Amino acid sequence: MNETRPDSEDATPLDYRIAIADACECPEFRQAVLNSNSNTNGAIYFRKEHLVAIGEHLDIRAPNSLTNSTLRYRIRQEIAEAKSIASAVSGSIEPIPKGHPSVATDGEVVSNSNVDLSTGRFDTSELVELAEVVGAQLEIPYLEPDLRRLAGSPIAGPYLTDLINQAYVDLYLSINVGSTTSERGSRAYYPFRLEPVHEIPKSATSHPECHKYIVDSSINKPEYDNTDALDTAARVGSDAVILADEYHDLDGTVDAIIDGLDLYDDHDYSGEIIIPLQPSHGECYQRLIDQGVSSDHTFALGGLKDCNNDTRKIAAAQSVREVAGDEITLHGLGYGVTTEIADAIREQPSLLDSVDYSTPAQKSIVDTAPGDERLCTVAARAGAELIEDLRNVSPLVDSPKSARLRDF
Repeated sequence: MNETRPDSEDATPLDYRIAIADACECPEFRQAVLNSNSNTNGAIYFRKEHLVAIGEHLDIRAPNSLTNSTLRYRIRQEIAEAKSIASAVSGSIEPIPKGHPSVATDGEVVSNSNVDLSTGRFDTSELVELAEVVGAQLEIPYLEPDLRRLAGSPIAGPYLTDLINQAYVDLYLSINVGSTTSERGSRAYYPFRLEPVHEIPKSATSHPECHKYIVDSSINKPEYDNTDALDTAARVGSDAVILADEYHDLDGTVDAIIDGLDLYDDHDYSGEIIIPLQPSHGECYQRLIDQGVSSDHTFALGGLKDCNNDTRKIAAAQSVREVAGDEITLHGLGYGVTTEIADAIREQPSLLDSVDYSTPAQKSIVDTAPGDERLCTVAARAGAELIEDLRNVSPLVDSPKSARLRDF
């Protein structure tokens, strides 16, 4: 599921350096920062190889032959030129400070003979400007430090990070292994978690530790409504809330979503909203768009959790893509990762952005002998199943059909 763009007010200078390094493909800068013991406020700066990569991205001539100071100087020139061009295009040209290129009256950028740009490290304002020039996107919070910080992952953090990044979709585990309110936390780390609002304890003031957490509106529990879901999400700090819909009722779902969005606008909860769709899904999406619902929201394919026909699930996703295109974010509610769905995702990576399921934990519960600390075994087995499924929805699996270890 695509992450919402973070508030730039929360970003540190190093956050901007990471974003710039990603945009310019600076060799191993992200890894050097996030795999170090330093936090995101640490003093980790661009080295020569990083400045060279930024220079190449900005079409600076022969950046390899330039010193660090000269590279920073030339990069500042590019920032100044971009600012001047933007001012000329907008018609709001401001006085050019000493050392910056001048702008001719016809909009052509000409050199300023008084160039005296600094050659030292970039300050915060310059990093913000450089990020804009190179088209960098902030991606805080970072997954890598989360994986190092949290215990219980069934494999080492860097390997799980790689699997998550390789997977075409985010896999959400829709069950809580262990109590949300336990002093020791849940028994395993899962990057993506989803819980129905009725299963979240009233005493919970935070959610299980994970990278992204979703509160579901509990469609099978009509006594819980959007107010309950939004209140709970605000209380536990959820990243997203799935609004309530009407099962297999297109008209009722459209009305419920409009009411839910109105409620959200006046609510203290400020996270992401996920909008469920009911069959026919493409028509439901179009009806909501016609009602003024923004396509920037994440949309979820509902009404299929108990459907045992994977072909229907795949067709539902395709029906929305035919109407909305590949730009919207689309989630498969209760889709799981069957052989047919995994094959469809590998063959058409844009089909879905995320799916959720409880199968790994439910299956492990059935297979685990009762007794004390039973959930430790359940969590470990579920984690292994999740990792296998991550591979199955990634290019790492090269067989025409998903080869699962449990089939042998």
